Amino acid sequence: MDNSNHLPLAYSFQKSVSVIFLISIVLLSAFPLDVILPSFPSISKNFNIAPEKVITTITAFAVGFSLSQIFAGPFSDIYGRRIVLIIGLVTSSASSIACTLTENFHLLLISRFIQGIGCGSFVLAQAIVQDIFSDSERLTIRTLLVTASGIFISISPLAGIFIQEHLDWKWSFYIFSWIAISVSACSAFIQMKAEPRKILYNPVKHFAAAYIRIFSNTKFTFSWLISALAFSCHFSFIALSPIIFNEVLTENPINFGFILLLYGLSYLIAGILATRIFKRSSLERQITCGITLISLSGITMAISHIAFPAISITLLCMITCTIGTTFVRPAAASRAMNIFHDLSGTASAAGSTLMFITAGLISFLVSQSNFDKEFALSTAIIFAAIFSTLLNIKAKE
Repeated sequence: MDNSNHLPLAYSFQKSVSVIFLISIVLLSAFPLDVILPSFPSISKNFNIAPEKVITTITAFAVGFSLSQIFAGPFSDIYGRRIVLIIGLVTSSASSIACTLTENFHLLLISRFIQGIGCGSFVLAQAIVQDIFSDSERLTIRTLLVTASGIFISISPLAGIFIQEHLDWKWSFYIFSWIAISVSACSAFIQMKAEPRKILYNPVKHFAAAYIRIFSNTKFTFSWLISALAFSCHFSFIALSPIIFNEVLTENPINFGFILLLYGLSYLIAGILATRIFKRSSLERQITCGITLISLSGITMAISHIAFPAISITLLCMITCTIGTTFVRPAAASRAMNIFHDLSGTASAAGSTLMFITAGLISFLVSQSNFDKEFALSTAIIFAAIFSTLLNIKAKE
């Protein structure tokens, strides 16, 4: 019997499963940092510690995540994506359960650190896109993942409030663990192209040589920096939003959650626009258009703050910035990832690390600024747009 007619259907099913798999990884990424935030007072009470100390659980997770992803990428190039992902998912799931079982705060910190190490494998999402999808599909998938990430991050406060009020802080860890195990099982059905390959020298030397080769490429480094600067606009807004919308947050935390939900919907709108407008356009045109929108939003926010401040205008400016960010990030990442097909795991880790450090540093500087926070945010957005424009010019040379 000729089964050739069934191949397109099987191929389509495989791609659909792969997309669901990647979106699940994005969903998991929102739990350790965002969904747990509304539970900080409850955790503080449970462990009988000052509320300020609970923030160190975020630090512990971030340190574990940052260290882990540096190694996850090269290991996946050597031993294959699947095994690294499964180990990461199982590790993060087990450590999440450990967080719910301990009554000692220091053990909670250790568990969060190990959870971060496991979640470091999530950096391989970019490499899996490079492995599975064709050149014409990668930009669309990356746009979808950026859109999903923005939506999940934005609805996380509402989800966290619901979990805290109707269940308990431990349930965010239970839900994370359940999803992680499900995603791990799902990975068995994903046809990951990257096969394990034998290296003829010390793995540490392989890591160093791979990272030196990648970061020596100006187009790669500048493209990921552009993506990082765009992400820093979103990251800074999320970090400063409780201060900017302090009046709304004080009156009713649910209203604050709905403001972020509206902000998250802008990611959905931006994703739809990106896939329609730039379907047949070059990556450069999409990046340029996105940077322009980011620049306009920053300038408008700064002028508005000085002349006629209003929460509605601030939100509208951030929605415009988000549309620009959603244009820039997947296009810049695609341009960078297309350079190193043979080291896509390491390239994915290198880009994610660069983005994580850049966004974290900028958001920290903005939050610690002595200027009004909204003005500081608008200044950071303008800076990101100007610097991205210069990097983009250099990357195209």
